[in-house]
Amino acid sequence: MLRATALILVLGLGTSAPSRPSPLAWPHQALVTDASGRSVSFRAITLGGDLMVNVARPGRLAMLKRLERGDTLRAVTPRNYGLDLSRGPVVFFTSGRDSIRIIVNRNPWRSIQVTAQGRRLSMRLVGDSVVISSR
Repeated sequence: MLRATALILVLGLGTSAPSRPSPLAWPHQALVTDASGRSVSFRAITLGGDLMVNVARPGRLAMLKRLERGDTLRAVTPRNYGLDLSRGPVVFFTSGRDSIRIIVNRNPWRSIQVTAQGRRLSMRLVGDSVVISSR
């Protein structure tokens, strides 16, 4: 009986499925806020980088969707997004005189933060560091 149990355990361990890494492991997080604490509408466009958007579906759990290159997102502050800038930049901008503040950090929120404020903010990777330029 003991041998049969040991054999079943060995066979069961040998056929276990390998663990897969989480598919939602985005290298960076971006927090978009307003400096004055009020809601500001903004847009974002991807120029190669990945921007993850939380899509609400009626009667179902929300899911994440990657914005395709050239797609434009419209939202209101404050918002938090997953980013992958390895394939290109992502640009956040407002219309009119309103400014937004963006804080980019490695995922999960750790290490050095990069912060910028303006009406048009473009973030990209230079080496292994995030650079945010404003116009």
